[in-house]
Amino acid sequence: TPEVMKVIGESTWAKNGKASLVCVYNSDEAAPKFGSLPHPKTLKFQFTMPSDGSQIKSAMGECMNLVPALIDVVGRVQLTPGQREKALNARKKREEEDFKADLKANQRKTAREIQDEKLAKMTPAEKEAWKKKQEKKQARKTAGKM
Repeated sequence: TPEVMKVIGESTWAKNGKASLVCVYNSDEAAPKFGSLPHPKTLKFQFTMPSDGSQIKSAMGECMNLVPALIDVVGRVQLTPGQREKALNARKKREEEDFKADLKANQRKTAREIQDEKLAKMTPAEKEAWKKKQEKKQARKTAGKM
């Protein structure tokens, strides 16, 4: 695409073939695979391949030639202080959101466990009374919304 060629540069494309690069994913949260340790930074390249089986080998060669050149281009990119701050703020915000989501999930799980323990201690008559009480509460909630 023209946008990709602007970022990477036409000389890189000319030297290494016209591989059809779709997307480059940059991550600093790569999960470990095949028993290896997690990597601090990872680039994932996504290419389109021709549907014709005879052309796949040459397309694969173009892709393999282009990947090291793309890694060099990415390695030369330097973030401005404003971009770096924006990225750090986005990471911090995401970490906080993840923490809050985990906290809510743990609270729900704990509340459910406590409720299950209470129900386990109740007699069948007490359970029936509790269920009726819960149904009335739910009916009041839904009646207020109508």
